Amino acid sequence: MSELIDNKANRIRVLKDIIKHLHAGNPAEAVQRQMREIVKQTDASEIMAMEQELMAEGMLVEEVRSMCDLHSQVTRDVLVQIPTRKDIAPGHPIDTFRRENEALRGVIALMQTGLAELQALPETSDPAPIVLRLRQSFNDLMDIDKHYQRKEHALFSCLERHGIAGPSKVMWAEDDDVRSLLKQLGQCLHPGPATTEEWRAALLKAASSALKAVEEMIYKEENILLPMSLETLSEDEWAEIWSASPKYGWCIVEPRQGYVPAVSITTESINVPHTGALMLPTGNVSLEQLVGIFGTLPLDLTFVDADDRVAFRPVGALLPRRPADGFR
Repeated sequence: MSELIDNKANRIRVLKDIIKHLHAGNPAEAVQRQMREIVKQTDASEIMAMEQELMAEGMLVEEVRSMCDLHSQVTRDVLVQIPTRKDIAPGHPIDTFRRENEALRGVIALMQTGLAELQALPETSDPAPIVLRLRQSFNDLMDIDKHYQRKEHALFSCLERHGIAGPSKVMWAEDDDVRSLLKQLGQCLHPGPATTEEWRAALLKAASSALKAVEEMIYKEENILLPMSLETLSEDEWAEIWSASPKYGWCIVEPRQGYVPAVSITTESINVPHTGALMLPTGNVSLEQLVGIFGTLPLDLTFVDADDRVAFRPVGALLPRRPADGFR
């Protein structure tokens, strides 16, 4: 039991067996001790692979999600960082995700300070000034939905091309849990007719659950999702994520300048060779596929540029068309 398991496949198998014991009801502390003894170290890719295999064997996404915080707790002592291939440029999607997480930590710290003041406030004192500050911080915290949408729609879709679908589903479900908890917190920050003490107790309980969930997701992103994504995705895929990101918006902070995407969706992407792919915000398509799409459309589309010259005409537009029945 105590021998070092240094083979990645074996580590994933042992991780999976240990997590199954956790799902079977074994105490988290006992599982954690067993993991420290058997698995000396693991990385984000192995944690993701373990979750993927569990779901491939029939464990429901909801089961994995419900135990995911315990997974995180028992793997923290053995988790190591995957060495990054190179420095991350300012403005790279990873840089933006990390800076947003840092900003979220700052907002959480402000809210925790306000909540501590509220808890210590005498019953006869007016809580309105503290509540106003909490509401202001909460408004910043709600920017997290932009962070999550960018992660879910732009990042996860690229990971799924590499067969990493299960863990993405689990994390997406956890994002929805965070959204639900934040909604409850927002409702408590606008109290109804409840007594002051009832309202204060409900607010403190809702805030504790919501802020803890946000912090846990930050940990999972920083220590599992983002390192594994850096190891997995190509520069072209990061460029695709970068180009799709503005439509989802930014969380508290905006991207820095400095990152130059490997592939642009403007001039550079149009001039790729026929074997390449056009990087578009919603996916990739080859030049041959794009020409085929335009050539088979049941209508002619012609693009006239700013100089009033025909810059583009589909192949099908050069061929005579037989009028459809009823139209001449």
